Amino acid sequence: MTDPTPSSGMTELPRGAIRLGWAGVLPFLGLALAAWWPDAREPAVQAFLAYGALILSFLGGARWGRAM
Repeated sequence: MTDPTPSSGMTELPRGAIRLGWAGVLPFLGLALAAWWPDAREPAVQAFLAYGALILSFLGGARWGRAM
Protein backbone atom coordinates (compact mmCIF):
# COMPACT_ATOMS: atom_id res chain seq x y z
CA MET A 1 0.00 0.00 0.00
CA THR A 2 1.40 3.40 -0.93
CA ASP A 3 1.66 6.33 1.41
CA PRO A 4 -0.38 9.31 0.08
CA THR A 5 1.74 11.91 1.88
CA PRO A 6 3.27 14.85 0.03
CA SER A 7 6.68 13.20 0.36
CA SER A 8 5.53 10.42 -1.99
CA GLY A 9 4.77 12.93 -4.77
CA MET A 10 0.98 12.97 -4.44
CA THR A 11 0.01 16.44 -3.26
CA GLU A 12 -3.68 16.72 -4.16
CA LEU A 13 -6.59 14.57 -5.21
CA PRO A 14 -7.76 14.51 -8.83
CA ARG A 15 -10.84 16.64 -9.51
CA GLY A 16 -12.82 13.63 -10.67
CA ALA A 17 -12.28 11.91 -7.32
CA ILE A 18 -13.42 15.01 -5.46
CA ARG A 19 -16.55 15.27 -7.62
CA LEU A 20 -17.39 11.61 -7.08
CA GLY A 21 -16.88 12.03 -3.35
CA TRP A 22 -19.30 14.95 -3.21
CA ALA A 23 -21.75 13.06 -5.42
CA GLY A 24 -21.85 10.38 -2.74
CA VAL A 25 -22.26 12.86 0.12
CA LEU A 26 -24.97 15.05 -1.42
CA PRO A 27 -27.77 12.45 -1.07
CA PHE A 28 -26.96 12.18 2.64
CA LEU A 29 -27.22 15.93 3.05
CA GLY A 30 -30.38 16.21 0.96
CA LEU A 31 -32.15 13.40 2.77
CA ALA A 32 -31.10 14.74 6.17
CA LEU A 33 -32.57 18.12 5.27
CA ALA A 34 -35.72 16.48 3.88
CA ALA A 35 -36.20 14.72 7.22
CA TRP A 36 -36.90 18.15 8.76
CA TRP A 37 -39.89 18.63 6.45
CA PRO A 38 -42.91 17.32 8.43
CA ASP A 39 -44.75 15.79 5.46
CA ALA A 40 -41.69 13.99 4.11
CA ARG A 41 -40.09 12.88 7.37
CA GLU A 42 -40.87 9.16 7.23
CA PRO A 43 -39.94 8.57 3.55
CA ALA A 44 -36.81 10.71 3.93
CA VAL A 45 -35.62 8.75 6.96
CA GLN A 46 -36.34 5.44 5.18
CA ALA A 47 -34.41 6.59 2.10
CA PHE A 48 -31.57 7.91 4.28
CA LEU A 49 -31.20 4.54 6.01
CA ALA A 50 -31.43 2.60 2.74
CA TYR A 51 -28.83 4.80 1.05
CA GLY A 52 -26.54 4.51 4.07
CA ALA A 53 -26.82 0.71 3.99
CA LEU A 54 -26.07 0.71 0.26
CA ILE A 55 -22.95 2.84 0.70
CA LEU A 56 -21.71 0.75 3.63
CA SER A 57 -22.19 -2.47 1.68
CA PHE A 58 -20.28 -1.02 -1.28
CA LEU A 59 -17.39 0.09 0.93
CA GLY A 60 -17.32 -3.28 2.67
CA GLY A 61 -17.24 -5.08 -0.66
CA ALA A 62 -14.45 -2.85 -1.93
CA ARG A 63 -12.45 -3.48 1.23
CA TRP A 64 -12.88 -7.27 1.02
CA GLY A 65 -12.14 -7.22 -2.68
CA ARG A 66 -8.86 -5.43 -2.03
CA ALA A 67 -8.03 -7.86 0.77
CA MET A 68 -8.48 -10.85 -1.53
